[in-house]
Amino acid sequence: MFAPSKIFRTFIALGTLSLLSGCLQSLPQKNSSTPAQPMQTAEQLLAQAQQQAPASASSSRLEAADLFSLQGQPIQAKQALSLVDPTLLTSEQQLLLQLISAELALNEQRTEQAHRALQAAKSAAAIPEQLAQRFSLAEANLLEQQKQPEQALQLRLALNQGLDTPYLAQHNREAIWRLVNQLPLASFTSANPELQQWVELAKLVRQPTPLNIQQQAIEAWQQNHPQHPASLYPPQAITHLLSLSNHQLQHIGLVLPSSGPFAVPAQAIREGFVSAQAQDGSEAPFISFYDSTQLTNLDVFYQTAKSDGVELLVGPWERELISQIGNKTTFAIPTLALNYLPATEPSINPNLYQFGISPEDEARQVALQAANEGLTKAAIISLPDHPLSQRATAAFSHTFQQMGGSITQTIQLAPGNPLQQIITKQLASDQEAEFVFLQTSPPLAKRLLPFIQRDDLPLPVYAISVAISDFNQDPSAELNGVRFTEIPWFIEDSALKNDIIQKWPAAKGNMGRFYAFGADAYQLAKRYQQFSNIAHTQINGLTGILSLNNKRQVERYTDWVELQDGKLIELPNYATP
Repeated sequence: MFAPSKIFRTFIALGTLSLLSGCLQSLPQKNSSTPAQPMQTAEQLLAQAQQQAPASASSSRLEAADLFSLQGQPIQAKQALSLVDPTLLTSEQQLLLQLISAELALNEQRTEQAHRALQAAKSAAAIPEQLAQRFSLAEANLLEQQKQPEQALQLRLALNQGLDTPYLAQHNREAIWRLVNQLPLASFTSANPELQQWVELAKLVRQPTPLNIQQQAIEAWQQNHPQHPASLYPPQAITHLLSLSNHQLQHIGLVLPSSGPFAVPAQAIREGFVSAQAQDGSEAPFISFYDSTQLTNLDVFYQTAKSDGVELLVGPWERELISQIGNKTTFAIPTLALNYLPATEPSINPNLYQFGISPEDEARQVALQAANEGLTKAAIISLPDHPLSQRATAAFSHTFQQMGGSITQTIQLAPGNPLQQIITKQLASDQEAEFVFLQTSPPLAKRLLPFIQRDDLPLPVYAISVAISDFNQDPSAELNGVRFTEIPWFIEDSALKNDIIQKWPAAKGNMGRFYAFGADAYQLAKRYQQFSNIAHTQINGLTGILSLNNKRQVERYTDWVELQDGKLIELPNYATP
């Protein structure tokens, strides 16, 4: 995914330079005997500063820092800025200093520093007109980084009518589109008609419908709202979506194990996949089924699938096979693997896409949620001999520390250890932890929580779904108050979910995760063209909001819930894409 701040830097730089260029070209032509003075470069300004008095030198260095910043050279901008003496600047120059500092901080995702710089500027003096737009754009970018998309949207919508150049205006609209897709679209409504229409368009794009039907719906929306910015100047994603060929996928190959340790979840995935296909009726592609346990030669298999007319393979599940596919560049059939390769094994196959329901995805989301709630110190409770627990713990720790958080302690629960004594003693001695990341299992969580959530030790508990949720039995009162990630399958009703549960009652319990996964794999396969051609494409799936990153891996964002009296209550989600 592209970092919002980098997009912001690019359009500020290019937009401002375009504006300067346009202004210079519009000046009256002078006589050739009196040529216009060329604009100084940042390097020339820095060289000039070495020959100037202190006050003039600081002004030149500030101007150089501004040019470096606008040209997308943050390292040089920081170096030039470090040479400026703020006490020698005018009040307007000091505002520019704060603005550049904020822009550079936003570029590096240093949100708190950017916030301080903007607040200092706003409290010091009135913002001059020539800097007002840049300050507003910086504030909008800050709000986005603070996970406040609605507030950032309001600011950008207000800016949309008055930006200086068409280039800046178009990039602002692209930012509006990006922010709209960060809203909780299923439940969001706005009294602002323009924003509400943006939301309606985003919903159309996320619907898992066939491409031709989706294109018709978008064109109808544009006809119904001819004066809306997204009709007059469509976002690039909409333009690209409408330009895609109407060729519909005709033949999918589904590759899953029919025997062995993965046979049971694979059967649930298969049944979820076929159920989703059945909902498309006569528009549905044909499915050929292949047993991954019989794949002894992948070159021969891909040739067979090609001869069968397969246009897209979904699967396999087994990491060993996915690793072999990822190390080949000769397999011409696009493949959506149903698992992820380890980070240490990047794929070199441009036709390999990866989709899974790994615990790492949800653990990273917990870390983002906690950090964006303002929490900075976590204690971890995990299982040392459980691979899933260790993978989730590592993913949480890495992401939380990247967000500026720290781990106060990690409590490893080995078999046979006295739980109450370990938890009570170690947590009670931890004076820094603000919450606990609990990565065990539902039965063990029930035993641990009374020791963690005592009146004298009221630490919030965060977790991922599989560490807490057990839908094979009724919710336990011991789990009340725990906040965790959960897939929409267990929270929201849908026609497809109800159809699957009616056919396969096991889908109502914990196996529902695999049925939902299979259904989402079909929706991704059906929209292969959109995902492979249009950056930031998202759909609302049964396992979460799904989008493709630049490593051709599907990222999954689940709901954020709390268990209260046996019911899952949705909470504000600050870890959305």
